[in-house]
Amino acid sequence: MVTSRDYDRRLMENREEGYQGPGTLWEIVHLEDLGGIAAFIPERQETKSFADLLHDAESWFRTWWAEGVRPGDVIGVQLPNTWDFICAHVALARMGAVIAPIHAPYSDEERHDLLTFVGAKGWVEQGRQGARLRFITRGDWRFSEVPQNLNIVPRDPLAIFFTSGTHSLEPKACLHSHGGLLGNARVLASYAGIGKNDHIISASPFTHLFGILALHLSLTTGSPQVLLTRFYPREFLAACREAKATVAFMVPTHIQDTLRFLGDNPNESKGLVLREVRVAGARLSPDLVYRIEDSFHAHVVNHWGMSELGAGLTTHWTEKGDIPRRSVGRPLPGNQVIIVREDGKLAQPGEIGELWFRGPSLFYGYYENPEATNESLTIDEQGRYWFRTGDLAKWEDGGLVDYAGRMKDLVVRGGMKISAIEVETAILEMPGVRQAALIAEADERLGELGCLVMATETGTHYRLTDVLKYLESRHMSKFKWPERLVVWESLPTTATGKIAKAKVKSRLFEELHK
Repeated sequence: MVTSRDYDRRLMENREEGYQGPGTLWEIVHLEDLGGIAAFIPERQETKSFADLLHDAESWFRTWWAEGVRPGDVIGVQLPNTWDFICAHVALARMGAVIAPIHAPYSDEERHDLLTFVGAKGWVEQGRQGARLRFITRGDWRFSEVPQNLNIVPRDPLAIFFTSGTHSLEPKACLHSHGGLLGNARVLASYAGIGKNDHIISASPFTHLFGILALHLSLTTGSPQVLLTRFYPREFLAACREAKATVAFMVPTHIQDTLRFLGDNPNESKGLVLREVRVAGARLSPDLVYRIEDSFHAHVVNHWGMSELGAGLTTHWTEKGDIPRRSVGRPLPGNQVIIVREDGKLAQPGEIGELWFRGPSLFYGYYENPEATNESLTIDEQGRYWFRTGDLAKWEDGGLVDYAGRMKDLVVRGGMKISAIEVETAILEMPGVRQAALIAEADERLGELGCLVMATETGTHYRLTDVLKYLESRHMSKFKWPERLVVWESLPTTATGKIAKAKVKSRLFEELHK
């Protein structure tokens, strides 16, 4: 069971409650002014209204209450982007239970480990007749009558999101409240001008914080969500056309696949009315931004965020020029960021340092992991707590922030620090390269060397000399060049499509030390 007593007290006391008015998830859905369509379901040629959502969620709530689910109980939800997911989310919020989204590709063993760690009572999965709740432990069946008022408030827990595990084999569980997550969506909607007349589609799963942000945008603004059960470029584009989607949430993997598909099927982009394509998960190369704009006829909006804080920084769809090509934007209203150098001093424009964050959307700590929470927090002279993101960044002109990779994602070669993301971004622009990861390899003389692991399209073959000639043509400093090239058929990824660096390192170590 999870309650506000599990929150880190420092994060509660230092929280600036900058988001006013969204209430709890159930209250938002219950607002009378959210009339109209809640979801388009293109594969069934069906629409669902907010009245349908209230009815279905209430039905599930009463069923699950009778079966013993209570406020504070953690319930995993392992569903794709379906109507059932939305109903389950709202029903659990209605009773004060805490949703723990589980990515669909996770195995039974992986799901069991995550749910056991957070003490989940059960999980919702896809059955033959629709979604069903399967129990790990049963509740107290003696109290089946539904109380008149459950007294759920915005500060109560709404969700537990597990970190993606890109640099660690052990994910952490991030505690989030109603007010934090829903307020984050409401502020983004206000800043971006997203409203009731928009139609939102997410290629990113709702089990990821970027995907749930898209869903919460729909619920807090009354704009329909276009439901995409699985991502295939042809089906995604068809759903965008049929439902007249105006805002799309995608990660670079989705974009690469769709652009590749459009290269062979250019007519599939006709009829799109997208205004903006919101992207998160990895830095975009300038070339990729141009290709998105040309192919989708939409503006690119960069997002920077984490499982610990939701959407932290973003560009704006009206910004012209090269801003989304060189920046992840500015902090959303109410959020604050600083960039801190290794010596503890604030970074000046152009200097790289660690990005620190504070704001109303910040999580309330890692569940049952106070050590990790302690390591992530630092206090300034004013007694304010900052979240140390572990991301590297630098200030650009106009208060823009340029993302420079992870602190853990550096190769320190002879005392010189090499940003893996800089090398990877360049390599991904080589023709036929699908994936790339620069991994630090131990070296007795220089400390570390760069080992480039990449995957290419069928029929594309590169040697290390080819890579080095390419980097030289881009005028990249020689000390940043990789000393080794390893080519795999594919690199391991997380459930959301990010390169799983920890798994790459583990596999690489095994191969190099056979």
